[in-house]
Amino acid sequence: MAVIANDNHRKYKICLIGDGGVGKTTYINRVLDGPFIKEYIATQGVVVHKATFWVSSEHSILFDVWDTAGQEKKAGLKDLYYVGADAAIFFFDVTSRISAHNLPVWISNFKRVAGADKPIVVVANKIDVVDRKVNKKNILNVVKTYDYDYCEVSARTTYNFAQPFLLLARKLTGNDELVFVTNINLAPTNVNYDMDGETDKNIAEDYDVAREVDIEE
Repeated sequence: MAVIANDNHRKYKICLIGDGGVGKTTYINRVLDGPFIKEYIATQGVVVHKATFWVSSEHSILFDVWDTAGQEKKAGLKDLYYVGADAAIFFFDVTSRISAHNLPVWISNFKRVAGADKPIVVVANKIDVVDRKVNKKNILNVVKTYDYDYCEVSARTTYNFAQPFLLLARKLTGNDELVFVTNINLAPTNVNYDMDGETDKNIAEDYDVAREVDIEE
């Protein structure tokens, strides 16, 4: 749920969603200047990354970025991530047709829990790979039909990394002219029940609240 800490700072909950192996966690790790993971290993648990973007010298937008963290096949747990979300970024792999084919299911599930009016960005990952199998024109036809935003990124080269967040920021603030004035600044937080600090406590509380929500099947 959107939080306005004061007139200068806004905070939003964002979900990273898509098939396992499409590069959601790798994308965030690369933004964090971590090593590029060539061998996919599913991450476990709830992981929230904090992304702060400055839009002026005094105004910032903080995204709490919830990564599904290798739990894509656990439907009940997955739904908990969506509760209270302000928007979502849906990833697919341009070398995997099935990951693009599954997008409507992911989007439908998210809307069912979070609400049909939430801003959505569809992201094509691994565009640096020569063996592209997903037709860009077909994807664009879908996103235009439903008024989703679309962009292409590369986890290997960090191409276009800020664009998904910028598109969401413009939708969430209602300002199509908004720009970021500083580089990406992400810090990972592993959400568990041994956390220290008020911020981690708040995220854990959000997770506990989500567990109590009666989600419509």
